[in-house]
Amino acid sequence: MDRTVRALADLSAVDDQLSSRETLMDGLARALEERRVALREVIPGLFLAAYDALGRKGRRPVVVPVHGAHCGGCHLRLPPQIDSSIRRRQSLCSCPHCGRLLYLPGVEENEKASKLKHKLADKAKRARRRRSSTRRTTVSPRALERSSSS
Repeated sequence: MDRTVRALADLSAVDDQLSSRETLMDGLARALEERRVALREVIPGLFLAAYDALGRKGRRPVVVPVHGAHCGGCHLRLPPQIDSSIRRRQSLCSCPHCGRLLYLPGVEENEKASKLKHKLADKAKRARRRRSSTRRTTVSPRALERSSSS
């Protein structure tokens, strides 16, 4: 199953590159076409049919990772049954909202995502600290009167 998912994800990336053919040189376009043919030979026919149908509808990318319990394409929350099935790697599922094919990202993708998440969280913390340290406290005239009379 993992091999099929990787092949589908690669095929989706190749198709995206080929769709911007105007910017490609002929040699690169030929190499991508050869890779596309090789990937299509590895993928079972049922998955290819679903892939091609989504491609015709214009759903790019066709194969997206699951982040948390959310679709990587439409970013909507997945039903628990589908999320569970994907996490157990039982089958390749489609998103009930957008129809894209879903897969659980590998260890490398999860590490990249968590590093980015931590980096963004650290940046937000630093920004909050900066804002709180630059805030000036204002003292009302009434509070000044109270402090000077005591």
